Amino acid sequence: MDPHLRLEAIYRQAQAALATGQEAQAIQLLKQILQLDEDYLDAAHLLAGLVARQRRRWYNDCRLWGTLSVILLIGVIYLMKDTLLGLIPSPRPSEVLPPSTLTPFVRPTPTPSPTNIPSPTPIALSWRRISPGLMFSRSTISTIVLDHNDPDVLYVGTYNAGIYKSIDGGISWKPAHHGLERAAIISLIIDSTNSHTLYAGTSWGGTYKTQDGGDHWRAINEGVGDPSGGRSRVIIDPEDNRHLFSTTEHQLYESHDEGETWNRIQESPCPHAVINLVIHPSESQTLIAATWQTEECGDSGIYLSEDGGKTWEYSELEQDARAEPQHLLVNDNHSGSIVYATANTVEDGEMLFISTDGGRSWSRSNLNDSCTALAIHPQDESVAYCATRSDNRLLKTSDAGRTWQELIKPEAGSVGEITFRTPEQSTLLLGGQGLFITTDEGLSWLEYSDGLGNSRIEFIFDPYEPSIMYAEDMSESGGGRRLFHSSDGGHNWTWLIEDGTNLAFDADQKTLYRLGKWYGDGGILISPDRGETWTRVDGPATSLRGLAAHPKQEGNLYVYAHNQPPFLYISSDGGATWQGANGIRDMRYPNLYFDHDQGEVVYAVAVGGKIDRSNDAGMNWTTCAEPEIIHYAYSRTRFAINPHDRDRLYLASWGGGIFISQDGCQSWQSSNQGLGSLYVNTIAIDPLNPDTIYAGTDSGAYVSFDGGEHWGEVNDGLLGALVIYSIAVDPGEPSNVVAATPYGVFKLESQ
Repeated sequence: MDPHLRLEAIYRQAQAALATGQEAQAIQLLKQILQLDEDYLDAAHLLAGLVARQRRRWYNDCRLWGTLSVILLIGVIYLMKDTLLGLIPSPRPSEVLPPSTLTPFVRPTPTPSPTNIPSPTPIALSWRRISPGLMFSRSTISTIVLDHNDPDVLYVGTYNAGIYKSIDGGISWKPAHHGLERAAIISLIIDSTNSHTLYAGTSWGGTYKTQDGGDHWRAINEGVGDPSGGRSRVIIDPEDNRHLFSTTEHQLYESHDEGETWNRIQESPCPHAVINLVIHPSESQTLIAATWQTEECGDSGIYLSEDGGKTWEYSELEQDARAEPQHLLVNDNHSGSIVYATANTVEDGEMLFISTDGGRSWSRSNLNDSCTALAIHPQDESVAYCATRSDNRLLKTSDAGRTWQELIKPEAGSVGEITFRTPEQSTLLLGGQGLFITTDEGLSWLEYSDGLGNSRIEFIFDPYEPSIMYAEDMSESGGGRRLFHSSDGGHNWTWLIEDGTNLAFDADQKTLYRLGKWYGDGGILISPDRGETWTRVDGPATSLRGLAAHPKQEGNLYVYAHNQPPFLYISSDGGATWQGANGIRDMRYPNLYFDHDQGEVVYAVAVGGKIDRSNDAGMNWTTCAEPEIIHYAYSRTRFAINPHDRDRLYLASWGGGIFISQDGCQSWQSSNQGLGSLYVNTIAIDPLNPDTIYAGTDSGAYVSFDGGEHWGEVNDGLLGALVIYSIAVDPGEPSNVVAATPYGVFKLESQ
């Protein structure tokens, strides 16, 4: 039988079992579906709901206890009726009060009812999934949290796709990030006294809190100067769960009311740029911080505080050698004497450092690499596990870093987190591009990823043959991003090439370009047959960071070289010869955008906030005004030019929402009315009706029918994974709108 028809048949059987109340049978059928296709329709959601009901015990049903309480109360009253009646005093004859003592009854003035505010007119659009996206990479897990009161409950945070929850030990997952405006999760912790309360620190988005086990989240940043000022990390005082510490990279804060309000506690000017923070497991006033190098505080390194963060002492990793720490780890269940720190050294690259005196002094371990994830064994702090950064191995030390043993590592990609199931068990959990569990020291691994979200995907319609779509998997592997191709509107995808980044279309309507590996001399990749075959040619400089092709002029190719003047190089012969542009600034990962007429007006938009404009197809450049917010999304679809007006521009940002310029980038105004999140990843314009604009954010999709002045939510059908990575409009058929999400490819349709 055709696999798709088989899935449809099993799904119909599961629905029939649900309709007749046969939940056990439905669970078995849904598990069969997930084994064949883990993202088939809403199978994962149905399974999670059924498991939740199966786990609910009769003695936890509040309705049952309420009924029993009423019956018991009635019985007590009946048995004691005579005694109770004896306690009731006999009625007295009523006394007539004199008129002067009568209090007149005054009817209260009715309070006017509040004016009903009309609800927004619902938008008759919804999404339908057309591909589960199984060929794309999963978003790397950044943190794993276990509910120690219930071993079946797990949470994971991801670097791009938000938070997910499992209530069956990891067998199935569902999104648990409703209310999160930011989907990049840096830290996630659970309250040890109330497992329904969790805190999440995000990248550029501040701190969030849930009190219902992840069903709803809300921002808790009152008192924080700039919640979007960096990566937020939250830690709980092990002696007082109401006492929290938080850092936004530049400042350190504490809360004494479970995060509802925050106060800056640091009295000394350093450390300034905190990238990691841990608390001593038995001395809650002892904090250890890892910092970047800054002008204010000099070299990067480790800082130690013994008074809850008020004053700090610098703890040098290496004498007379600068080392930039990245990870910091102390054991939560022991003395806290052993602390691990990964760092990037000037002379020897990435290294692992170890302190055996609580962070006061440091020495190199015998591991010439750093770790993307570290875990200390809960019962023996001399035992630790490291997922290496350079060669992507899994190692174990049993002697506090003196020697290392290599373990079998699952096919998990880059690892973001390692942890243990419980202190009493040796079960090891590894979070990479999926969740993997071993119970035998890595000899065998089982994957528990059904329902976890994909990583960032960017869609591009071929401008010269709109029936063809391309998708770039933004999860880098080996210095490249995989490129996929679809010729049926996004239903099915074919892998084209793993090497390279970016994609540009030559005006000859057949040649494609990509940059080689982003580090070193990766050169330029050229395909004369729409991606079937590729050849490499040298570029005009090394470390190329940007690529574009002119939409109207065949063979006109643009590449950008970071830190190498004149920065922008232009070729009119497909990369054979090059000349430098004039006046463009040094930028970080810029993308070029051409006007929809002859392509004479070009905008260069960088990640760090710089925008430049050229009026002669890129040869000469002038500086644009910049919006006040500088956290621009890492996306080629973060900027759009009105197809009927090359001076009307739209810019997406992380933290500032959407900005509009009506004068060719000389000034900008924010336009966020109706947006539920100011963390916008993508913008797309209807080429035939430029007043219709689509925006994808970290908490949903939005559409505007008045040129971006007002926005309406369009999230029906997204299966709870409300992170929108990319939206693309078919230039040949603008009613064909597709979106990339953690749960695959969706198409917008009328309800």
